[in-house]
Amino acid sequence: GFTTASTGFISFSYDNATKLLQAKKRYALSTSTYTHSLDSSFSAANYYVKLSNGSFSLVPSTSDATQLHLFSSPINYDMPTDFNPDGVAFVSNERVSLAGVKNESTSSYESSNGVLRDITATYKPQISVVGLSSVTKAAADEKIAEIKTLVEAQGGKLRYDTLLYKNFREGALGVTLQSSSIANGTLGQQTTPFVYFTNEKDSSGTYHPFMVMASYSITDKPSNLNDIRRPPGDGTSGGGYASSKVTRDAVLQLAMTRIPLRDYGLVSSITENTLAKSLLSEGKSSAAPNTFNYASTSTNGVAFDGVDIYPAMNNTVNQSQPAAEICSIGVHVGQGMGLHYHADGFSALNNGLSLYNSDDYTGKTHPPLLGFGLDGVALFGKYLATNSSMIGYSVALDEYGGHDHDGIGYHYHAHTEAAVSPLGKAYTLHLLLGGAWRGKINSIPSFWSLEKKSTYLGF
Repeated sequence: GFTTASTGFISFSYDNATKLLQAKKRYALSTSTYTHSLDSSFSAANYYVKLSNGSFSLVPSTSDATQLHLFSSPINYDMPTDFNPDGVAFVSNERVSLAGVKNESTSSYESSNGVLRDITATYKPQISVVGLSSVTKAAADEKIAEIKTLVEAQGGKLRYDTLLYKNFREGALGVTLQSSSIANGTLGQQTTPFVYFTNEKDSSGTYHPFMVMASYSITDKPSNLNDIRRPPGDGTSGGGYASSKVTRDAVLQLAMTRIPLRDYGLVSSITENTLAKSLLSEGKSSAAPNTFNYASTSTNGVAFDGVDIYPAMNNTVNQSQPAAEICSIGVHVGQGMGLHYHADGFSALNNGLSLYNSDDYTGKTHPPLLGFGLDGVALFGKYLATNSSMIGYSVALDEYGGHDHDGIGYHYHAHTEAAVSPLGKAYTLHLLLGGAWRGKINSIPSFWSLEKKSTYLGF
């Protein structure tokens, strides 16, 4: 049969009468621009698909072709109604080209000349091997035990038991890319190659320990970005959204996320945390501060797959769901071409392809650990109606989406809230981190720093 080593894709037609699949056109992929163009040299147009010994090929004769039967998928890929309650139409804007986007690769972290090459010797044993390793696990376990001892000797404490952090580290390092939806990703690569613990002192000698995630900020599952009805624009057009290019592709990013381990306490009012800028201030809104708008304008937390979690609202101070700008798993790509969550896809569409899924509840006494807010407060999955026997089920969530029970310590949960769309339609918000932090951030050193190589990152 016809074969080619070139990269690209083929479009097919299916004849329901003959049950044959016929190749029609081939589109070649440019690996420099990540764009496709019609391949005029494709010589297998109108060839048929043959299946033999587990491999597919294209053959010219129907007599050599294999009958194939199409069935409805058992997996629901539909856009959840709650992610587009007003029925926003699919936009036809040109997509942003990846040609000018910085092309990171796994070597950006994982080579000897990668970003982490200058990390201090104290922390290098925790990152000596990419991904899961008994060697780095032993080093990390030893380090966090030491951190607990040193912090408590100063009269402080960690927010959670060390086992929670160790389990999260192992879970994050075990996530590998299982989808071809990342333009420059490699199947099987780690989404987060390194997670390590640091413990540095401030000028007064106080320890400030962190769990650092060095991730590519990519989800391991299909991102479904092409299904988004109205994705974010690139912000470069003077003619507004109608003439903007839109973001429908994701690439590897380098995200160094610090999760504070020390317990800095909880706020007693929404505005107790000092925000240099918030969705409320940037949107120049006259509304009163609330848990949705008194929030970071970008990253609010991080999930175990290494993808940033943003507030439920977008940077125009509108809910992302009725804006029809997120996909079925609750993510989209911003102007920087990096994936981030705005909503909980599992809660909206339980199809087994979300950040977490039904299987993550099997045999558990509490919903699964999903990630952390940047305030250091842990985020767990939502309580399902069938979870009445799980600990904490009957303890109400506060306005931040959190509660405390059974000695775990205060923590957030993914949850739902009733809402009304701009066109007056009732829908449900499916929330990961709604917006405002309950954990105190004012004493966390360099909280707003965007440096990739700082003392508290271990450099």
